[in-house]
Amino acid sequence: MAGRITFLWLSIFIFMCSQAFAVRSPEYYEKLAEEAQIKAIATIEQVQILKHGRHYTSKKLIFKTEYALTDDTPERFTATCKSIDTAKQEANVRIDGTKYFYPQQGERVLVKVKNDGSELIFMDTVTPEQEEAIKKAPENYR
Repeated sequence: MAGRITFLWLSIFIFMCSQAFAVRSPEYYEKLAEEAQIKAIATIEQVQILKHGRHYTSKKLIFKTEYALTDDTPERFTATCKSIDTAKQEANVRIDGTKYFYPQQGERVLVKVKNDGSELIFMDTVTPEQEEAIKKAPENYR
């Protein structure tokens, strides 16, 4: 009996530690965003579903650049992302540091992508006030 209890506690400890180490620090994501080659205010032209999986839905996004923050930003570019779109996915979500995005066609966003076709690093909707601030001081958003 004591062996089972020890095994149970050891299993719980290992599980908790593995979950804690899986989540990445904010500094990790900040570094990725800083190193992104594509940074822009862009419109989402298209959202394509690549795969509905057990844990998330994979999507491909096609962007049209409205205002580039880096010289490497093309007129149009793509990125992939993950979303949780079903109750089954919600019930099977992994706690592993994955960032989920919920893009909508026609949405104007501030977006950061490592390079054309890679996974989305950052995306947030842009209000006219935010866009004005970005254009006044673009160095604050690079």
